[in-house]
Amino acid sequence: MTRKITQMMVRIGLAIWAAVLVFPAQTPAVSVHASAIDIGDLMAKALNNVHSFMMVTDSITKPAPTSPGGVMKMHVEEIFIHRGSGYVLSMQMMIDGKFSSEVYTGTHVCLKHTAAEAWNCTYPPSYAKLSLASMDPVKVFKASGIVTTSRGAAGTKSIKGQSCTGYRFAMSMSSIHLTGYGTIWFSSDNGRVVQLDETSTVALVAGSPPMVTTGTSSYSRWDDASLRIPAVPVS
Repeated sequence: MTRKITQMMVRIGLAIWAAVLVFPAQTPAVSVHASAIDIGDLMAKALNNVHSFMMVTDSITKPAPTSPGGVMKMHVEEIFIHRGSGYVLSMQMMIDGKFSSEVYTGTHVCLKHTAAEAWNCTYPPSYAKLSLASMDPVKVFKASGIVTTSRGAAGTKSIKGQSCTGYRFAMSMSSIHLTGYGTIWFSSDNGRVVQLDETSTVALVAGSPPMVTTGTSSYSRWDDASLRIPAVPVS
């Protein structure tokens, strides 16, 4: 895949996974239509008074058979820590074996493209504002235009030793010709989110061959006091 398409798919994927996480944040452009199960209510309870958590996502994006480019594999580790009225967070990504790391302090964005290099925090405020708005899980949901519809219960299963109850959803985003579906799994013991499984199809241009992404996001370390974002020069 070209660098432009890769960057776009990364942002789309992260927007989907973050947006689905925050069902309660609704605007006229983004709605949740409850069926037998109100996933929004479950999410509100799961996120109630949460200070921090970790999200790990693995995904594979495959182009249509008639499209150029190969398969894109992405591994993302994110730490969210509530601060003030929003979140600070860090993100480490491996995209087809290439490393990058980003930190969002609430006012600055710092990046580096190898584990050894120094942080670059010289990006202009406009870049920081755009990045922060697109990565904060509440803001991204409000701005994304993703329409999510609950589809009822998906049964129960054990995930990493935890008894979980699943709920299905469907989603769409007309601006990028996106459709998708998935299942959110909640702990049967404490109601926290444990896992999100998602499949989405995107045609970046109307009528173009679609790309299909399948991904799994795991949520853990809820309110873990030891969670920290990396120290950066502007911390």
